[in-house]
Amino acid sequence: PIHGDPHIQSDPVFGVLSGGVMKVYREWQVLGDIVWLRERYPLVRRSLDYCMRTWDPNGEVALIEPHHNTYDIEFWGADIMCTSFYLGALRAVAEMAETLGKQEDATTYRELADLGRVYCDKYLYNGEYYLQRVQWKNLKAGRALIKKLAGSGHHHDLGYTPEATKILRREGPKYQYGTGCISDGVMGQWLTTQLGLPDARQPDAYPPPPQGYFQTQLSPQPARSRQSAAPWLCSQ
Repeated sequence: PIHGDPHIQSDPVFGVLSGGVMKVYREWQVLGDIVWLRERYPLVRRSLDYCMRTWDPNGEVALIEPHHNTYDIEFWGADIMCTSFYLGALRAVAEMAETLGKQEDATTYRELADLGRVYCDKYLYNGEYYLQRVQWKNLKAGRALIKKLAGSGHHHDLGYTPEATKILRREGPKYQYGTGCISDGVMGQWLTTQLGLPDARQPDAYPPPPQGYFQTQLSPQPARSRQSAAPWLCSQ
């Protein structure tokens, strides 16, 4: 990405950028071509640095600012689904940097990944599964959101309804999963494992998170959830 407001829906999908970084690592592992890797490393680093600058501006090593995802919505505040891809990308770049003799880069990205894993286990794990820490009031994009409540006047941008505005002020932006449990939550960890990279989360600290997914998603009396991000999925 080279231009545009980083907090609107035209923003690049975070998982595509971070997942793309991990795929470069995968292709290098398959090809074994160090020249190929050396040519692409500056672009990989540029992509990862964009992610850090845009969605993790305070260096918390978690995606805090709203980030567009493959649900075609924005997650506000740290969530495990996208952050696990973030940590996997950091691990991948660290390995590529070390191979290319860029030890300073390798150390920096590896230490960041370690910090991010600590963040996720401290703030996003509830003892049963990983969740989302909804946040918007103190974000850069939060100020812009307040201005957008009334809409721009365009028929495609009518803003929030009074009811939605009340929910926003009480719970945060719409379409967040919050304390809910989603099966995509550890997709970044899955890809990290497939690539043979160090874990994006602590592997032995708790029972396997999927237990929580089965309990909450397949239970005859599911836990309360927020408004669905894609209601049409439920009607198919």
